Amino acid sequence: GAGASRLQAFLYGVLPQATGEMLSYSIYRWECAIRASVVMGFVGAGGLGQQMDLSMRMFAGGEVAAMLLTFLALVLLADLLSRMLRWRFA
Repeated sequence: GAGASRLQAFLYGVLPQATGEMLSYSIYRWECAIRASVVMGFVGAGGLGQQMDLSMRMFAGGEVAAMLLTFLALVLLADLLSRMLRWRFA
């Protein structure tokens, strides 16, 4: 036949249009996981928050500051990457 198969229609028609949104959503979920790791750690579930809580209890201000800056950098990186991908695939 002259038409494309369902797989070809998906690969060349649907997927290119959805790639930007899929990548953006994946990065958003990664950012949510980072934030959840911090929050859940403060209530005893492990992760970044537990380490931050331990460092605060030991009055290790430098460690806490480094962790907060790393957390902020990860969130900003996720936001920047998401914005760049949306712009590229829009």
